[in-house]
Amino acid sequence: MKGLFLLFFIFLSMGLYADDHANDRCKHLSHTFRCVEVARIYDGDSIKVNIPNLHVFFAEEMSVRVTGIDTAEKYGKSPCEREMAALARNFIYHRISMAKDRQSVELRSIKKDKYFRLNAQVWVNGYSIGNALIKESLAVEYDGGTKADVDWCQLKESVPGYIIELDDAPAY
Repeated sequence: MKGLFLLFFIFLSMGLYADDHANDRCKHLSHTFRCVEVARIYDGDSIKVNIPNLHVFFAEEMSVRVTGIDTAEKYGKSPCEREMAALARNFIYHRISMAKDRQSVELRSIKKDKYFRLNAQVWVNGYSIGNALIKESLAVEYDGGTKADVDWCQLKESVPGYIIELDDAPAY
């Protein structure tokens, strides 16, 4: 009987430890939100997120601008720009859908901008979305100043074929 009780206590303790450990993974730091749920993807550098363990006013459908990059605009001037915006959006959607679980998405180096959006690096499964977009020619570097005049048609020629073949992300 003592052995059964001890075994029950060990299993109970393991479950409590696992829950505490999982909660530790989701604890926010001063400039990092962990276990973020991506609610919407607008284009390559603008998303909306739900942030756990914060007041609903700050945490639901919070707009995030991906720091350090500029992508084509969804309603841009040229067909190439609109197509590049869709490719960037699809790329992010597929990266996020490959996330192991909700705990795999983080916002790092968070700052608030003048429009009450968050400016942050978005990380999925330990990889920077911004860096990945630049690497795949879906974004250009942007420091927050005057935006460069980007030829999206020319940049599209550098986009790897597998990205062009990705299925369209569902409408949000």
